[in-house]
Amino acid sequence: MLIAASAFAQSAPATSAWSQTHNLALSTDYVFRGISQNGDANGLSFSGGTDIAHNSGFSVGFWASNQNVNEVGNDSIEADLYAAYAFKLGAVDLSLGGISYFYPGASDYNTSEVSLSGAFAGLSLKASYALTDYFNFDNSDGTTYVDVSYSYTFESLKNLAIGLHYGWTLGAGDQFDYEDYKVGLSYPLLGYTASLAYTDANADGINYSNKVLDKGFVVFSMSKTF
Repeated sequence: MLIAASAFAQSAPATSAWSQTHNLALSTDYVFRGISQNGDANGLSFSGGTDIAHNSGFSVGFWASNQNVNEVGNDSIEADLYAAYAFKLGAVDLSLGGISYFYPGASDYNTSEVSLSGAFAGLSLKASYALTDYFNFDNSDGTTYVDVSYSYTFESLKNLAIGLHYGWTLGAGDQFDYEDYKVGLSYPLLGYTASLAYTDANADGINYSNKVLDKGFVVFSMSKTF
């Protein structure tokens, strides 16, 4: 019996140090930092991505979505590449990361950022710093975005979750300062996640050729991670 047990233990598959997840979403709009990325098109947003993570805390990923905010030629896609290193400091989860946003057909909008984030008990704080011009605003490298978010899941309500967000863009060069806000609910539904969020921002609509930005709007989405 001892020999048989030993042989069985040796034949058990080893746990991989790597993991991969994928995500897909369909939304009534794509909102980035309080700004509609669909512009006046008012079309649906289709997005998807993949993430690869190592148990050491290192991860890389790719994500893409249709968008219309730039309204330049054939530019209708945003493709992002990012990497991060996550670690713990006591009870706080920390992460150092970098991301590049690419716009095929409108490369002037390409932007790269580095970030530092921390999370504890549902509360998270993230600061992102632009290493390049910030989405085609002149001399805007150094623009910083601060994201403060809180989420809570009501297990007694079948995992209904609420999310609160406040964002602050500290502009450099031609990029102006503005704030954005979001309140959202999400709920697991038939193997997907259904989300409903209200977003508002005090950005100057003259500087963005899309939806009126001094009025909030509601976004509904269905997403799945697998």
